[in-house]
Amino acid sequence: MRDLGLIIVDEESDPSYKSNSTPRYNARQVAFIRAQKEKALMLMGTATPSIETFYFAKKGNFHLFELKSRYNKKPLPEFNVIDLSMDEGFSKKVPISETLIRQINQALSQKQQVILFLNRRGFSHFVFCRNCGFFYTCPHCNVSLRYHKGDKLICHWCGYTRKAGKTCEQCGQDYLVHGGAGTQKIESVIARVFPKYHISRLDTDAVRKKGKLKEIISQFESGDIHLLTGTQMLSKGHNFPDVTLVGILFIDELLNFPDFRNTENAFQLIVQVAGRAGRDKWPGQVYIQTFLPDHYAIKYAVNYDFLSFYKTELGLRKDLNFPPFCRLIKLTLEGKHEETVQNRAGEIYQKLKSFDTDAQLLGPIPSPLYRVKGKYRFQILIKTTSPASIKERIRHLNFMDRDVHLIIDVDPYSLL
Repeated sequence: MRDLGLIIVDEESDPSYKSNSTPRYNARQVAFIRAQKEKALMLMGTATPSIETFYFAKKGNFHLFELKSRYNKKPLPEFNVIDLSMDEGFSKKVPISETLIRQINQALSQKQQVILFLNRRGFSHFVFCRNCGFFYTCPHCNVSLRYHKGDKLICHWCGYTRKAGKTCEQCGQDYLVHGGAGTQKIESVIARVFPKYHISRLDTDAVRKKGKLKEIISQFESGDIHLLTGTQMLSKGHNFPDVTLVGILFIDELLNFPDFRNTENAFQLIVQVAGRAGRDKWPGQVYIQTFLPDHYAIKYAVNYDFLSFYKTELGLRKDLNFPPFCRLIKLTLEGKHEETVQNRAGEIYQKLKSFDTDAQLLGPIPSPLYRVKGKYRFQILIKTTSPASIKERIRHLNFMDRDVHLIIDVDPYSLL
């Protein structure tokens, strides 16, 4: 592009800007470098800044401009927290509280639209046998298989698919239990509770067919769909004037995720999806179901208090020496033979330890997702304030192994 003058990075905190396959770049950083080379202006916009971006803006690395109200001066939706430990109507069979069911009924009866957000697709989160305790897991990855409509068990990491069946494959008894709820189950439950309304779903499973995404969005905008349930595809960029109620389900799973960005991600998702409600003539209401009503990410999100969340999160990051107080480099070794991968990880760790550097080395440890697509994974995490010197030392490792693959990820978004 000739004479580039402006680059706009919308939703700058979105994790999809970071590529998780080679080459592992962050499009936001690429945009920044391009803007510098072209002497262009770069504008980053978001309602929920990333911790790192806001930190550097506060330090003066970027100019900070703040919008104090919605673009159309409409009030922000009002939050209501449902403590599931106190809700007697909540159960595994109906994973939606009685309070939220009542609010959905009220909104639909007034010809208003509803969004139910759940960042977990499929029907059931896991399947196990109540008789012998057998869990259905992927033979290639150390994760549970998710149950999908059509009697299918699917691995969301490698795509392995098999028939579910009605009896346990280990003991042969009919004691299979489907635990947890995904978007398919929520869609099914809501359709059963509100049979006279048109219920639909928006997730990657529902929009695989060409043109399906546009079709669902168009039907919801026109009012042909009354209630839409879905994953984070729902949370950003959409303007639905008749949506007055948003329900947020099972955010606790993200808060308990083994990653240093888990609370930041949860805070951002809560605020972003809440912003879909009350954008036109009717005020918005947001109901969030949780077993953790006192968690700081939830308490600050329901008050739209980004500054307090930022200060709390920044303090924790400083105590633990995580970004923005350091740069991270994640080394992941993967291969088909567990012992070989573990040995190579140990060798690299010892070589890195011998270098004269102030970098902090963590590991080698099994990756949180220990086995993916039939390959075992170990990782070493490097915390440093001078990544250039560390990268030079990594190059000097001259790692060559036919059986083990080394993945180098600078500034990883996730530690998985």
